[in-house]
Amino acid sequence: MLVSFVEKERDSSTCFLARTALGVRKVRICWSPCLFVTWDYRGKGLGKALMERAVEVAQSSGKKGLVVFKGFGFEKISRNPAETLMWLRLSDDAIVPEQFISRYKYVPVKGKVVVDLFFNSFCQTSDIEAQRVEEVVRE
Repeated sequence: MLVSFVEKERDSSTCFLARTALGVRKVRICWSPCLFVTWDYRGKGLGKALMERAVEVAQSSGKKGLVVFKGFGFEKISRNPAETLMWLRLSDDAIVPEQFISRYKYVPVKGKVVVDLFFNSFCQTSDIEAQRVEEVVRE
């Protein structure tokens, strides 16, 4: 069984940075992009237990919000064509995070298949997924 809750922080006081008119500021928002229960163990309450624990950890560490899933009271705060950003406000003075907007542009190369791979190290499966893409590209 693989169950994961990963809380990554950029420093000890925040897991999220926000751009403001005055520059970048710490927002004290907890973000967990890698929270999952493998297929064989779904429907057994493990996801609910993970979410409850994620909220506990965020609150006990002084976070003002948590960015994750609608089914647990999270609300949609923004959307782009590929994803929706949702969060749970834990404090009245929490600052709503901004969704990342990619400025990536695909550039074709005549006679070649171009694969641009984007991944992060937040999720434990990202390295595996990147490795699989590399293997397919080498074929």
